[in-house]
Amino acid sequence: MLVSVPFALVGSFWTLYLLDYRLSAPVWVGLLSVVGLAMQTGVVMVVYIDDAFFRRVREGTLRSRADIIAAHAEGTVQRLRPKVMTIVTMAAALLPLLWAQGAGSEIMKRVAAPMVGGLVTSAFLTLEVIPVLYTIWRTRQLAAGRGFGRETPEGPATAETEAGSDQEPPARSASSG
Repeated sequence: MLVSVPFALVGSFWTLYLLDYRLSAPVWVGLLSVVGLAMQTGVVMVVYIDDAFFRRVREGTLRSRADIIAAHAEGTVQRLRPKVMTIVTMAAALLPLLWAQGAGSEIMKRVAAPMVGGLVTSAFLTLEVIPVLYTIWRTRQLAAGRGFGRETPEGPATAETEAGSDQEPPARSASSG
């Protein structure tokens, strides 16, 4: 999910500014790492929200904006613990690098700094903004009456959806009107 990348970069650049680090090769390594992590967690967030959303579509309980909000809230809550665990684990590994002394510590500080800052801002903004954007998108779909992007919620196409456009539609019997 590309939306989560700017959130990570904001925290990264704030951290670089506060520590007065200039852009260098180690800083770019940290930036690229945090972008990859932000993309991964953003995609996983959408997968969790989609799962809750399409479960409600299958159950037939999705009729209003409030139902969409309840579905995205459920998916976000399910994703909260794994997201916090990821951030805590990464921070536990990276924070000691920021205080390290000795050979190679100047380079490792420049790798770790943008990652720590990006993880913090990405964590909070991804948990707030992605579900809101998802809700706006799905609410517009509901208002337009376009459906929700899957012919069958389980995924595989049915025989009717697999039929080619060059084939005739099934003939109706005279009694079906």
